Amino acid sequence: MSDLSLLTFPAETKSGRRIKSVQCGLKKKLVSEVETAEVPPWLALQLEDNTSLEKKPQKPDDQISMLEKAKAEFVGVRRALNYQLETDVFEKKKNREERIKTLLNALMTSKTGPILSTLLISLKSEFKEPKSTGSLWFTKLKQNALDLGGDKDSRFHDILKKISQFQNFNNKKVPYSKEKFCLLVISLPANQLLRPALQEALLFLTDHVLQILPRQVRQWYQYLKLPFSVATET
Repeated sequence: MSDLSLLTFPAETKSGRRIKSVQCGLKKKLVSEVETAEVPPWLALQLEDNTSLEKKPQKPDDQISMLEKAKAEFVGVRRALNYQLETDVFEKKKNREERIKTLLNALMTSKTGPILSTLLISLKSEFKEPKSTGSLWFTKLKQNALDLGGDKDSRFHDILKKISQFQNFNNKKVPYSKEKFCLLVISLPANQLLRPALQEALLFLTDHVLQILPRQVRQWYQYLKLPFSVATET
């Protein structure tokens, strides 16, 4: 009981500092012997809390380090979100540039009235593809053929005459045209799919007729485990 009296009664002697140090020592001793000494539970808990605070005081440096860690985690999350947003914006910008390039190429290669009016309507609607592309892709194909073979090559004229029957085709006139085209491509024999000329034709169809990204054609070839040798922009 003498030990407990030192904890509860204030020091009234001249050597107050010495008594306080003795009290602290007795506190630690009682906590270490709390299981064997006859100490009330509430007092043992209070002594345990006091000594734990004395052993592990809160330091300003620890608080600063915790704040720095939280700040670093926040910066990492924000950086990841910004990267995803920038990627999405870049993809949309690139697709828009491709559409503008296609429209400008068609504008340079054709000066007919209906096509020009269609292009102007498309430009007014934020450079979106027109609802009916019509003969835009055929005009480009015809110009490419003339650049390769010239006006006097009858082979190109015969082929273009057959293709001209479908010059008004667009992907919106046939339901599920993209899915049907994909099934058609993957059903072709491997010896045909490996021909560079066929791969060039697939890229032209996907880009100018069906509005499919070139990387999707590469994915079809990867599904068939076949190489795609023609270079693509995307």
